[in-house]
Amino acid sequence: MLFRSVVEEKFTYESVHEIVPEAFWEDEKIPENLKDNILIKHLDGPLFFGFATRFQELANRLPKVRYLIIRMKRVPYIDQSGLYALEEAILAMEQRGISVLLSGLQTQPRDLLERVRIIPDLVPEENIFTNFEDCLNWLKNKNLP
Repeated sequence: MLFRSVVEEKFTYESVHEIVPEAFWEDEKIPENLKDNILIKHLDGPLFFGFATRFQELANRLPKVRYLIIRMKRVPYIDQSGLYALEEAILAMEQRGISVLLSGLQTQPRDLLERVRIIPDLVPEENIFTNFEDCLNWLKNKNLP
């Protein structure tokens, strides 16, 4: 139960243009032309069973955006239920025409996502970024309106 409450307390989602500045991580300086096209989801801590339902709810509530950036640099571990929730959410995004971008994947989560073929079958390798800055630069080169 401890892991459930830790994950649930740190689970937040908001549209980029509705977030107050202190909600951003310090490296998030989003150009105006991208704000209506992206949504950033911060994950903080291991992804366990308590995360699954809440993340699936997020997938169903997202506004119409073109890209969902999932920041995972603070996720050291994913268990089977967290993996299932992530896969279901990515599938829901794909069905809505939203591309998922992952940034900051640590070793265990990345190995697991590759082992079950979420990478590259659901999230292509070009949508995986070592850090947020690389992800943002990639989006800037997309020439979004």
